[in-house]
Amino acid sequence: MFLKRLRPPPDHTIPFLVFISFLAWILISRTFIYFFPTTFITIDGSHIHHFSWGVIALSAFAFILLIYPWGHRARLRLAVPLGVALALVYDEYAIWFLFGGSYRDRHNYDAILIVALILLNLTYFPGFWARWGRRLGRLLDILLLGLPRYAYKKIRYRAHRLPRTAG
Repeated sequence: MFLKRLRPPPDHTIPFLVFISFLAWILISRTFIYFFPTTFITIDGSHIHHFSWGVIALSAFAFILLIYPWGHRARLRLAVPLGVALALVYDEYAIWFLFGGSYRDRHNYDAILIVALILLNLTYFPGFWARWGRRLGRLLDILLLGLPRYAYKKIRYRAHRLPRTAG
């Protein structure tokens, strides 16, 4: 019964897969590093942190998703590796953001929590954020342009209907 409530709406399967794979990979990576803290990849004596692999994967996914026209089924297949790549990057957030730091730094946990909450909101509350996005857009129109969006459309519409003068 409880698991049925966690099922996302049918049109939000992709954010759900990204969210679940993100959380699963964070748990896998943290557990692996807890039990095997001295296991890591070195190339020519340089320690290669796993956020490097995440950045490479995110770059590849961005390129692939921009270049090729993908159907829904292919995007479903790319959702899980995208969540894994996000987990690889944000698991070592303090290292790349602070140019140092520790793997067990508080900034890592904060970044993981923030990304997880964003993915959770995108999965389960998209309508709420779409409404607030429209409201924010109207507010920015008023603040930046000095008039609401509907008034701007009316002014443009009336400008097209002005009678032409001979001359």
